Amino acid sequence: HHGHGPVRAGACERPAALCALLRDPSFAAVDLRRALYLDTETTGLAGGTGTVAFLVGLARFEEGALCVEQLIVPQLGSETPVLARLAERIAAASCIVTYNGKSFDWPLLRTRFVLSRLPLPVLPPHIDLLHVCRRVWKPRLPSLRLPDMEREVLRFEREDDLPGSEIPARYFEFLRGGSPERLVPVLEHNQNDLIALSALLGALLEHFDRARPLPDPRDALSFGRLALAVGDLGRAALFGASLLEHAETDLERFLALTFAAALERQRGDSAAEIALLMRALACAPSAAQRAAVHFKLAKRYEHEAGDLAAALLHARGTEPVEGPALQGRRLGRLYRRLLRQHESSVAGGM
Repeated sequence: HHGHGPVRAGACERPAALCALLRDPSFAAVDLRRALYLDTETTGLAGGTGTVAFLVGLARFEEGALCVEQLIVPQLGSETPVLARLAERIAAASCIVTYNGKSFDWPLLRTRFVLSRLPLPVLPPHIDLLHVCRRVWKPRLPSLRLPDMEREVLRFEREDDLPGSEIPARYFEFLRGGSPERLVPVLEHNQNDLIALSALLGALLEHFDRARPLPDPRDALSFGRLALAVGDLGRAALFGASLLEHAETDLERFLALTFAAALERQRGDSAAEIALLMRALACAPSAAQRAAVHFKLAKRYEHEAGDLAAALLHARGTEPVEGPALQGRRLGRLYRRLLRQHESSVAGGM
């Protein structure tokens, strides 16, 4: 375990959950048992051709155990063996798993391959867990650094961890003839990053796959939206129920009701959607949120329920969403349709 998260959970086969978290159905064929976890330590955080990945940390599962391999560049200009070994590991992997690797680690390594005049390895599918964590936890967490995810999701608190800002200095001391022991905290930091990647991936997959009740409504909403986006209505309903059960404020109740309305729309039940939107309207905490619900109700009543009078009532509150021009066109159209409807009823009664 890494905190409360089983390290081995990252190798569990949960293709539906993986595709939903990544919002990409092509990951259904990825075998997480052959994933390569990748994390680098570098001579600087700015990137560019002058930045060297002096430590390339790799981890992979072998017979159910996570094996960590750390490749160190012993002196500047001697990257070729490290990059060659990395290319071998990438070629054998079903995917790579990183944290911010799409923006930092892989572009940096790609540059080092080019500068070293080595063939660029063909990258397998890339799972960047930072992107997933943004979708799930950005609504409630001010920081999404990997140590923050360890603390909030895995309940793991690093002790005496070397700050990332001090890592380049440790390497430069080593290059100037310092004791190799100066790199031990760097290796420990990198090892914790690698282990955390597998445990964090496993925690994300398990949260989605089991749809367990989540005490924080914002988490339930995030997972529910992911389920809804991939058409997993059963799982979305479970997250929606958790969201509504734990809602305490008007905002949380509003979010729960609008999510439930979106779920009913996916199911094709317009009447249930309208009923939920009406409940959401009653607890909407801001004018902008009320206008957004009025906008949806105006469209539903006009185009689906056929209740032009109700559509007109809600159209009067849509200006913050539509703007005056579009709202004016909507109001004009509804007035004309109501007038024609009235004229037809009068003519029919004669």
